[in-house]
Amino acid sequence: MQTLSKLKGIRISEKSYKNITELSGEGRVILAASNENQVSHEEDSLQAGVFTHYLLEGLNGKADLKGDGKINILGLYEYVSKEVSRQTQNKQSPVFRGTLDANIIF
Repeated sequence: MQTLSKLKGIRISEKSYKNITELSGEGRVILAASNENQVSHEEDSLQAGVFTHYLLEGLNGKADLKGDGKINILGLYEYVSKEVSRQTQNKQSPVFRGTLDANIIF
């Protein structure tokens, strides 16, 4: 089993961290690794859980779907969901739940 300590090479950028800590407004969202009837997969080759790997990869720029240097929460979910489903051959489906008063930008 892999642990988060093995993820030390993967970091959220300073800009993303600053944007996250300065968020304000109403609403909360949950991005969960899988639905209640699924197992969340670990992958030795990724040195992490599949969801965690693609979440961090997305926050580090791969979820910038428009190429404008901005990552929004819906685009992040779209990226993570697509990659996790692909990596696990549709055996794991990330879940997005919550309400927003605006689309959060990282």
